[in-house]
Amino acid sequence: MFVKAANPGKGGNAGSCSGLVGYLEKENKELAPGQQPEMWFNAGRQDITPQEVINHIDNNKKGLSATASKFFEVDICPSSKELQHLEKLTGGQPEKMKAALKDYVSNEVMEEYAKAAGKRGRVEDPRELSGKDLTWYGKVEKNRYYKFNDPEVRGGQARKGDIRQGHHMHVQVIMSAKTADQQLAISPHSTELSGSIGKIKNNQVYKGFSRNQFKEGSEKAFDEMTGYPREISDSFAYHKTMKTGTLMEKEAMQQSAGQERRQQAGAERVGAEQQPEQTPVTGVESLAMPEIRPLKTEFEKAPAQQQKNQQNEQEQNREQQRRRGPRL
Repeated sequence: MFVKAANPGKGGNAGSCSGLVGYLEKENKELAPGQQPEMWFNAGRQDITPQEVINHIDNNKKGLSATASKFFEVDICPSSKELQHLEKLTGGQPEKMKAALKDYVSNEVMEEYAKAAGKRGRVEDPRELSGKDLTWYGKVEKNRYYKFNDPEVRGGQARKGDIRQGHHMHVQVIMSAKTADQQLAISPHSTELSGSIGKIKNNQVYKGFSRNQFKEGSEKAFDEMTGYPREISDSFAYHKTMKTGTLMEKEAMQQSAGQERRQQAGAERVGAEQQPEQTPVTGVESLAMPEIRPLKTEFEKAPAQQQKNQQNEQEQNREQQRRRGPRL
């Protein structure tokens, strides 16, 4: 699960969010006549218009300076495996998949965002935030588009702006920098971890944001909500360790992933062995064949039997001659 607060660049989110809202309306602009547009949503509504989003976010900025960030873009993008898992859960129905993603964002991701912000307010009277304290709007998108620096574009196989093949359903969220009551500010780009203490207007206050906690918490929430069987090598903790961990941490993580793969392979092998062998019944192949004795044994016995027969015949001849007496 890819969950990240996009970096808008210097000053890119200090003014109105109308540019971002317009950009996220791109799929609605490509609809054929008669098709219904994809509406915006939050925890309470599913039918929010683009203008409502702009008005609320742009006016939710009490106390922020002219150059301060007013909003942030948060991307929630399931992997292809996670989307396949959702397809199975929802019977492959796109509307049910969208509903599941909206539910995940509203009830899980927003709670993890609030947790990652940690305590807020003055140190002597802090507040514990929840998803209900946040101001945000989400938009489900079906497609991903090629960028100018993608290998396919550089190689000439695709053009910038072309739709990528495959399933790419995801959610884009516009998050206000201020809480719903406009009393507190939250920045997911903070260089300090949540729980840090700073000074604002001579008051000691809590500040910061834990991005790793936000990403890992959102991933675990998805797994618990949907029953997704995440492999160690597919986890945020694994990729984070491989990128920034010590040599010992990387080796330990790789060993854990290898042990998991071996256990899965063993379980699959046992399952295959326990499956009864199915033999098709067709014509003579279904008949029980008689036991075939090795012919070599019969041929090995033949010389000894012949010799015994010859000896019996010679004895019978001698007996007949004895009875007849000597020839004159």
